[in-house]
Amino acid sequence: MAIPEDEGGSSRSSAVDLPSSEGVPAGGPLPAARLLMVEPDEDFGRLVRDYLASRGWSISWVRDGRDAVRRWNDLAPDLLITELGAGDLDGFDLIDTIRRTAYPPPIVVLTRLAGARIWDDEILRELGVSALRVRPLRFPELAQTLEDVIAAVPVHITITEESLK
Repeated sequence: MAIPEDEGGSSRSSAVDLPSSEGVPAGGPLPAARLLMVEPDEDFGRLVRDYLASRGWSISWVRDGRDAVRRWNDLAPDLLITELGAGDLDGFDLIDTIRRTAYPPPIVVLTRLAGARIWDDEILRELGVSALRVRPLRFPELAQTLEDVIAAVPVHITITEESLK
């Protein structure tokens, strides 16, 4: 499944916003980070969304992978959080689809699949996953994982002669 392009023909903006920590609770995320969470469980999704929002994250929540793909360009997330059993487009297919976009974000998998605990870092890298957390989990640990993943994303800035004038 292809990610639809916006009217300008690109699949994602290339503008870079340098984050600021102003107005963020201590230990909170960088405010420029936009999260997209794909979580079919209504109660769990609401709890995660509300917790992360209370910590200063900008978070959009969809219930299935197809909705995530449909809304991808509008949301332009900096990080994807997904359950592997994410409705009508499972997490594996969603990850594969997102990995083929022009600017794929880091991906954090939250799953109830107990067998996922045995996946090693090599398997996760092959899948394109930055971190895996198996439920049940503690929300402060999830927030720390997201902060660590976002902090590890390199920022590339191009300086031209014209920008120095």
